[in-house]
Amino acid sequence: MIEITFLGTVSGIPSKNRNHPAIALEYFGEEKDTLLFDCGEGTQKQLMIAGISFMKIDKIFISHWHADHFAGLIPLIQTMNLEKRTKELKIFAPEAEKFVSNILSLGYFGCRFPITAINLPYEGDRLKLIDEAQEYEILSIPVFHSVPTVAFAFKEKDRWGIDLEKLKKLGLKRGYWLKKLKRLGKAAYKGKEVSIEQVANLKPGLKVVYSGDTKPCDNMVKIPIC
Repeated sequence: MIEITFLGTVSGIPSKNRNHPAIALEYFGEEKDTLLFDCGEGTQKQLMIAGISFMKIDKIFISHWHADHFAGLIPLIQTMNLEKRTKELKIFAPEAEKFVSNILSLGYFGCRFPITAINLPYEGDRLKLIDEAQEYEILSIPVFHSVPTVAFAFKEKDRWGIDLEKLKKLGLKRGYWLKKLKRLGKAAYKGKEVSIEQVANLKPGLKVVYSGDTKPCDNMVKIPIC
């Protein structure tokens, strides 16, 4: 299951009721992952209001380095530090190493946890796989804005769903062996080897596409159909 929380949707100047861009994506698979796309001013307060733990965020994806899309990183990182975070935080963005380094050099605070900046290509027309977990992958592609900018796609991997009618026709019963079958593609049932194709249907994974600022462009059309 995927749950998306719009933490901020206004561009440029915030209003009383709308914050700068930030979207939290919570993925409920075998393990729960919380991803953050853009991190405008006030994002950590919006996370608190939404009841989403910022300490659970391990990956942040910044579309581009205009302040309304990243200024919330500075207080968010400092709060993580004050809460004694030790787990690595990854920040994906065009020119990530340059700008994350600049952020970490601001003020008199030392970071107690590792932050890894991952540079993303911001020219050309190729989709790039930038991160992969057991149940999903993240892709990026350059889009058209006044500064280096990318769009992102969260793509759940296709998964097998057990078909009870197929089980019945083959005289098989549900049980723990099906977990092994889904994990390995093959499993033994009462001495007989069963393949996943015999008893399951392949279900396409869900997809979520996120763009910060962009003019209409061919690359933005490519990423939803990847």
